[in-house]
Amino acid sequence: MQMITPKNHNQYVLFPNPFDEHLDSENRWVKFSKLLPWDKLASYYCQHMNSVMGAGTLEARIILGAVIIKHHENLSDEGTIEAIQENIYMQYFLGLPTFKKEKVFAPSLFVEIRKRLGTTYWQDINTVIIEHNTKKTEDGSDKNNPKENEGTINMDASVFEQDITYPTDLKILNAAREKLEEVIAAVCLKTNQEMPRTYKRVARRDFLNVSKKKKCTYKQILKSNGKQLNYVCRDIKHIETLLKGHTDLTDILNKHQLKYLQVINTIYAQQHYMHKNKIHKVEDRIVSISPMFVQ
Repeated sequence: MQMITPKNHNQYVLFPNPFDEHLDSENRWVKFSKLLPWDKLASYYCQHMNSVMGAGTLEARIILGAVIIKHHENLSDEGTIEAIQENIYMQYFLGLPTFKKEKVFAPSLFVEIRKRLGTTYWQDINTVIIEHNTKKTEDGSDKNNPKENEGTINMDASVFEQDITYPTDLKILNAAREKLEEVIAAVCLKTNQEMPRTYKRVARRDFLNVSKKKKCTYKQILKSNGKQLNYVCRDIKHIETLLKGHTDLTDILNKHQLKYLQVINTIYAQQHYMHKNKIHKVEDRIVSISPMFVQ
């Protein structure tokens, strides 16, 4: 685990010229970055992480921003790092001083982050953000700028959007496959076993080839669902093999990972049944594997 470094972002100049000259001020990541109390979030985040041990240094905002992007965009660990690597606005959101072509950090770091964060972490973070954006004086005005910010503001219970999209079978299977790949990596890291072949790049390519099309035939969708089912089935078998001989799984996986496995097994059974019988309905169908549904 790399050492986490807090930093005062109030005096931090983001993307000096010529970068800031060409950034769209209306971009969602630019606007979102201005809403967050980065210093408070970094301080709170560092309480959950190791501020002493580690081989190198990594700013808390970079890690925290990456985690926000991951959950906001519903991306895998690898997909998050790739998206940040390609997107200048996401890098602005992380507080990087210039555009960086290299990866901000290894995707495997997310595994350690998940181990350190508590179950109530995001609720606490939401509270910090809401309090920051609704801080009022007794007369109801913003004490930092009372004239400019007069009035009221309605805020949702959570700053972060839930990871819910239209529940197509293909999207659910792809999300299940990506989560299984994360669990496989976590098991291998914990047990010092060699990573099995998951063909995740091929699987993701197969998913994108269909999901990005505006129109797909029934046969194309059926075939793509079948491929993702095979990937999910193989990953489940990989995990069963990796965990073989371990009686107490809580020594290897945390309760969230165990819950994910339980839900994904149910998803696979439901999707396999619907695919085999060429139907689109099943009793108690699971439509998302996001934390909102996995508690």
